[in-house]
Amino acid sequence: MLRRYAPVYSLLLILTLVAAPCFAWKFVSMADSRGGNDGVNAEVFGRIIELVNAEKPDLVIFQGDAVSGSKDTKELSSQMDNWLRFMKRLNCRWYYVPGNHEIRSAESENVLREKLDQPLNGPPEHKELVFSFDHKNAHFVGLNSNHYKDAHRVQLDWLENDLKSTSKPHIFVMAHEPAYPAGPHAKSSLDAYPNERDAFWNLLEKYGVRIYFCGHEHLYKRSRHGNVFQVINGSCGAPLYTSGVGIIPVYHYVVVSINGLRVKCEAKDLNGKVIDSWEYSVAWPARK
Repeated sequence: MLRRYAPVYSLLLILTLVAAPCFAWKFVSMADSRGGNDGVNAEVFGRIIELVNAEKPDLVIFQGDAVSGSKDTKELSSQMDNWLRFMKRLNCRWYYVPGNHEIRSAESENVLREKLDQPLNGPPEHKELVFSFDHKNAHFVGLNSNHYKDAHRVQLDWLENDLKSTSKPHIFVMAHEPAYPAGPHAKSSLDAYPNERDAFWNLLEKYGVRIYFCGHEHLYKRSRHGNVFQVINGSCGAPLYTSGVGIIPVYHYVVVSINGLRVKCEAKDLNGKVIDSWEYSVAWPARK
């Protein structure tokens, strides 16, 4: 009799585990820390590192423009070393995707790889700069929107194969460039190739991704396109942009708290004050 109902019990067990308190956890998203002090805005970025540690997240994701960058590989290496000194202050694991300021020459990506310790499951030509990983009940994907001489595109074929393979209820995708710019980078982000941008967004919709995190524009802006939120959290140090519709031009970071199938997001400024918040729930195990 028990065997007869074993599949039902297994499904109930899985659903219980997904919603259980052990799956109450959080992560932080931030981007664009570049500045004048050996490539990094030390004052602002240092303050945000302190605030992030106080949040006690499980992990941090960082969407590029870590440093001001240089075509000279020695200078880029020195700047990245300085950025890493800040990142090593974090009390948790972190993951990074490159921005346009880091990719200034054909050798730039190799400089970055020498500094990083990231998953190696991306396409060979994007080793360590495109990847995915699981954490508790979530799946994370990092994409490279600034591959040398191939900017404003992401790795669509690899992305679809990766998204097909996950059964996690929460999926978060990140890259440096916005799909829908809110400030001065219109037509010089993923929207530079509208058909590919649309194909990218359709993949996010198809596989149940709910948030795309990006930077590039030095401002905060949350928008929703279909069922997917785009979050531009574009300055934890880079010079702020003040023009754009519905933007918040302050230094900031975003805290994402997950409790079972529920997600709460809060963008916070340099004082830890909430400047924007929203919540949603995911349906699981449903997938399109």
